[in-house]
Amino acid sequence: TGANTLSVGALVRSWQAVISTEIAHLSVDETGAPEKFAGCKILTAPGDKLTPDAVEERLSALGSMHQSQPALISLTNPTEAGTLYTPDEIAALASMAHRNGMRVHMDGARIANAAAALSSSFREITRDCGVDVLSLGATKSGLMFGEAVVFMDAAAGAQFPYIRKHGAQLHSKMRYIAAQYLAWLDEAVWRPGAARANELAARLSRELSALPGVAMAFPTQANGVFVNFPVPVAEAIAQRYFFYDMEAGGGRKCSRLMCGFDTPGDETDALLKLARRAAGYAQER
Repeated sequence: TGANTLSVGALVRSWQAVISTEIAHLSVDETGAPEKFAGCKILTAPGDKLTPDAVEERLSALGSMHQSQPALISLTNPTEAGTLYTPDEIAALASMAHRNGMRVHMDGARIANAAAALSSSFREITRDCGVDVLSLGATKSGLMFGEAVVFMDAAAGAQFPYIRKHGAQLHSKMRYIAAQYLAWLDEAVWRPGAARANELAARLSRELSALPGVAMAFPTQANGVFVNFPVPVAEAIAQRYFFYDMEAGGGRKCSRLMCGFDTPGDETDALLKLARRAAGYAQER
């Protein structure tokens, strides 16, 4: 939340707007922090991913003094639905944004999973595609605490030390956060764990979708499985495992199962066994 909110606040003024999807963390999961600290409006588009057409539809306000001016588009990779932006998709959105005088923010809370799934480096799916500022998350792939904000243009981040302090995000002993990043940024550290999480999610998706009455709400492309369970199956799993029921856009809901770098393989086996038993019982009934 701190990284997303303050990176947006560094690039957007209160009379401007950010374009994101309707399920973006920036819009629905930051308890209004972007609106408070950046004072800006968030314009949302339907679906799990932004497209150039969806962004284009929200640019009609440009030049009108009566409406908030779009100044930034915010992407999440992997998205909140576990899907991926390819480098070409990111580059197309960045090109459109830059042509219209806007910048591009990426919420990279799980960027390691995106890079592993796309067989890319961090740079190849951010800077090389035209991303201007990145919320570089590592706590979901190994760090104990701490997030980083990376500005691709040093001038754009020149005021960030003040914004960070003003936003109560200057921690004591920040060298301990930095030391973690120095180790984690080695590909031999972040990539194997991210790849393992993605593989576990792919297995969950494959085996759950084979059960009667179970359907994937979104394609499984990284480390998240977003699934529609029959009620008896969801209830049986919830007795042992905690998971969120997530708004999937358009008034739809689905169950959200996340795999991490440290998810035990035997827990995956146990969840699948429980789901098979519950699905078989539900079918008999």
